[in-house]
Amino acid sequence: IFWYRIYPPPYEPLLPSIAVLPFTRIGEAPDTDAIAVGLAEELLSSLTKLEELSVSSRIAAEYVRDRLSPLSEIAASLKIRYLVEGSVQKEANRVRVTVQLIDAKDNDHVWSDNYEEQVGRLLNIRSQMAEDIVRGLGVALPIDAAKTLSSSPTDNGEAFVHYLQGKEYLRRSRNEVNLAAAARRFYHATEADPRFAAAFAGLCQAHLGHFIMENDSEWF
Repeated sequence: IFWYRIYPPPYEPLLPSIAVLPFTRIGEAPDTDAIAVGLAEELLSSLTKLEELSVSSRIAAEYVRDRLSPLSEIAASLKIRYLVEGSVQKEANRVRVTVQLIDAKDNDHVWSDNYEEQVGRLLNIRSQMAEDIVRGLGVALPIDAAKTLSSSPTDNGEAFVHYLQGKEYLRRSRNEVNLAAAARRFYHATEADPRFAAAFAGLCQAHLGHFIMENDSEWF
């Protein structure tokens, strides 16, 4: 017991452990930040639904990434083995996403790929990334889990882009301009897809932000 306390064995989760780092933007095209951050969040959300994986939270991944630490240190601090990092480049109406899966324990690139689609077809990239990462990890999924991985909050590409833009405005400082812009984006998303529940939730967040700022029951 004394030896174990002085020299504890390395932490090894029973399930494959993974963290999705915030994607970086390439270039200055409008909405690149929204797409980069949004795709990373959506990928994280998809992987979190799988009971076959141990997934680190978004906040924890952003916290360690902001300190520009080596990947091995990031993995050790999050107590995970695998890291997903990527970049997004937008040119005109097309988006190019580069993603790689890294085994931080062995400092080895397990898998990497490039995805290119029109902006309105970002949902295709989202689903394909998640499936390829799970395949790269060598995780066998039951049929129900595989269906969950390919499921999408909306089938409307235009609504999805508006939704990502709305979330980007919500991440900024809470003021009248940003909250109004977020509400407009979420509203456009609900117009494009009236069954897009996450877009309605985003719209509620924007209105709640107004209520907190102005204490006006109309917003509530």
